[in-house]
Amino acid sequence: MKTTPLSTTTAPAVRFGSSHGYRFVGDSVELNATFTITHRGAHDRAWALQLWACPSVPARSDDLVGHLVAEAPLPPIAEIAGETEAFVVTAPAQPPAGDRDHSMVLVLVARRAGSGDFDEVHDVASFPARERFHLPRLAGPVGYRVDGDRVRLEIAAIENPRDAANLSGTISVELWALAAPYSGGNFRGAPLAGAVLGTLAGQGRWTQLSLELPYAAPAGAESQVVVMVREWTGAGYTTRDFANLGALEPRTPAEPAAPAPVPTPTLLPPATPPVVATTKPAPAPATGSGKISLNSATIEQLLTIKGLPRAVAERIVRDRPFGTVNDILQVKGMGEKLLTRIRGQLTL
Repeated sequence: MKTTPLSTTTAPAVRFGSSHGYRFVGDSVELNATFTITHRGAHDRAWALQLWACPSVPARSDDLVGHLVAEAPLPPIAEIAGETEAFVVTAPAQPPAGDRDHSMVLVLVARRAGSGDFDEVHDVASFPARERFHLPRLAGPVGYRVDGDRVRLEIAAIENPRDAANLSGTISVELWALAAPYSGGNFRGAPLAGAVLGTLAGQGRWTQLSLELPYAAPAGAESQVVVMVREWTGAGYTTRDFANLGALEPRTPAEPAAPAPVPTPTLLPPATPPVVATTKPAPAPATGSGKISLNSATIEQLLTIKGLPRAVAERIVRDRPFGTVNDILQVKGMGEKLLTRIRGQLTL
């Protein structure tokens, strides 16, 4: 689970002052601290602040185990050390995958001689409040079946728990074979299959996903299968949630008869920002109430509403997300009379 090997020095040259903290701003995090120099040799070292998400508060600095969320190099320590004003630095944030809370730990590190990494710990500061990250996630059971050179991936739901106005980045779902069960952070393995699904409105979900995808059997010793939900950010695709599915299922011969044609999703990871691929739509509306979700239904699902023109359905998908049902009155072609007739079939 530890993403960077660290060692704790027995002679710290710099320690945190009385003030330190962090604040997430979109896909970045602001780190702030005051510093106290305890050894003049600190002037000759390169320094950085790291923010870690840990399962629990480490009892000692050399017990630090968890996920490295962000790292920000510091200017020369002599320029920022002191108790008068906290120094603030911003760095890209990579929150840990999965839906659980974490203890947040700010770490002051130096670069050791001969090392290219900031890997020598001089001080740590833990925060009492645990942090839970609201990230796109899996909901319900996940499974797969390999059939020749195709794989069928079944996902009960993918949801975006963020605020209603917080549209996700482009979301992909990927099937990987790894050497061991995945626990978060960086990984190496063999990609088996993948598809780009598109963006998902906050508080929205895709349900009953059934994806038939091209399958690439692993050539190495990877034997543990994991499905990952990944989101496009400024740093590329980032894993947001995952489910370990156990040992790799044996490959079965394909059926003699050719299957019906299906759209071929975009294989991942792409080298450029992705284009949304066509996937098989869920056979039922995207809500459990029987109503059609304005913020997550496909165009074909919207067209099950009697009297709704295709052009209006396409504009609804283009203009969402909506904060209220009445907001679709702003969609060209949607008048009050039409909305009155179909309101009972709509939800957000």
